[in-house]
Amino acid sequence: MEYAVPYAAGPECFCAIRDLILKRYPQLTWPLEYRTQRADALFLSPACGRDVVTISLHEAPDRPYHAFFTDAEGIFRTFDGRPHWGKLHTLRAGDFEQLYPQWARFQTAREQLDPSGLFLNPYLRTIFGMRDKSDRE
Repeated sequence: MEYAVPYAAGPECFCAIRDLILKRYPQLTWPLEYRTQRADALFLSPACGRDVVTISLHEAPDRPYHAFFTDAEGIFRTFDGRPHWGKLHTLRAGDFEQLYPQWARFQTAREQLDPSGLFLNPYLRTIFGMRDKSDRE
C-alpha cells in the first residue's frame, strides 16, 4: 500500500503510521518507504496540484496484512492521502472525486475517448463509477 499525502503533513502522517506499527503491529519487519515528489498537472496523479510525500507499507504476501492496511488507510485518509494506482486500497469513485481536483476533467475525456468503456476492466469500471457491461444487458 502506498499513499501520497501533502508535503507539509508528511512527517506527522509518518509518525502516526509508525505509532500504529509500534502499538498494534510490532511483528512487522518490512521497512516503510518515505519519498518526496513535486506537484504535477496530471489528472490522476497522486501529486496533481500539490507537492507530496509518498509513504509505502509492505508485508509479505503469505502473512496477514489486511488489518494493518485497513488501519493505515484510515490514517492516510485523515491526512488527505491519495492512493498509488497500482497498489492496494479500498477507495471507490466517490472517494476519488473528492481527492483529485481534475477528476471531472478526466472523466469527461475518458467518456469522449471511450464512451462504451471498451478499454476498462471490472476494477476500473468500479473506480470510474461505471456499471459492468453485464449489468446493462
